[in-house]
Amino acid sequence: MTYSDPTHRLLDTIANQLKRIADAMEKSGEPDFALADTSKKNNTPKARHEYEPEFEELWKYYPDRNGSNPKWKAQQCWRARKKMALIPAREETKMLEGVKRYATWCQATGKTGTEMVMQATRFLGPGREYDAKWEAPTPEPEVIKLPRDNDDLVKFAAGKGLAPRVGENWWDFRRRVEDSL
Repeated sequence: MTYSDPTHRLLDTIANQLKRIADAMEKSGEPDFALADTSKKNNTPKARHEYEPEFEELWKYYPDRNGSNPKWKAQQCWRARKKMALIPAREETKMLEGVKRYATWCQATGKTGTEMVMQATRFLGPGREYDAKWEAPTPEPEVIKLPRDNDDLVKFAAGKGLAPRVGENWWDFRRRVEDSL
């Protein structure tokens, strides 16, 4: 048979192969494969991804991020770190503690809810960001400058409940005001 179109040739070849398979099934009496039952449709919604309870515990502490932060990929990284660990339970605890430290750090630095929060896939990834210290910065002590003018110094000290003593020179008074701060 001659074919003008390669598609017709392919369809004819497939039809011949299907006929051979059907003949072989008839001779054996038993099908080699079972056809799926398409009469029943399962209309129950299926969860897109299922998350492990331990990961859910970690995820509830992870700081909110403005931008993408795929939870499913984060769980894959979390599983990979556990799989690579000698003691998976200890690694799981380290990751949870790291997330808590990071959340505290983000809150202290005002990064929570911004795009500056690290994606969880990086945080739980091979770089092991959860091992970092993530210590919240300590606030700088407030520096109070004393007035240079003596009259202004007396007014400032009066606001703190201090007054120059009889016979006290200005340098001693200034030092006493500084020490009271």
